[in-house]
Amino acid sequence: MDFDWIENNILLHTLDEGEKKLLSRVFEVIEFDIGDKLITQGHTEKDMFIIRDGMAAVTYSHEGKEVHVGFAESGGIVGGMSLFRENPASATVSAMSPILAYKIAHQSYCKLLAGNSDMLVSLLAYIQHSTSQALANSNLQLASVLKGLGDR
Repeated sequence: MDFDWIENNILLHTLDEGEKKLLSRVFEVIEFDIGDKLITQGHTEKDMFIIRDGMAAVTYSHEGKEVHVGFAESGGIVGGMSLFRENPASATVSAMSPILAYKIAHQSYCKLLAGNSDMLVSLLAYIQHSTSQALANSNLQLASVLKGLGDR
């Protein structure tokens, strides 16, 4: 696990040995190959992934049609809604390149709730920032599509 990257990009503080041990129990390092699915639309796993390296495509299926709705790359989060909500995954996330990711399962997230409030606050701030970035990007895509429809 790359603790320097986690310190500099996610938690924004130096981890002590106890925090490193806790993160080693909470974050699972997972590798994905091109085409592997990190998340499948409709599934009920409550896992969130922080992409350390690589790029993923986010697609939404409706009435048999698959629509590309976004990307996630190094530092991006996918599955955040699944971690906090009871609903099934709202989209499919597939690796476009080899991906190294940190998986946080719901049960592991609960360990953070009980184990270290400072680290939890930093992680939640990172999740909020990443989610707001994804929403801003989605808004730009939607505006572009709507403008294109209006130009017809």
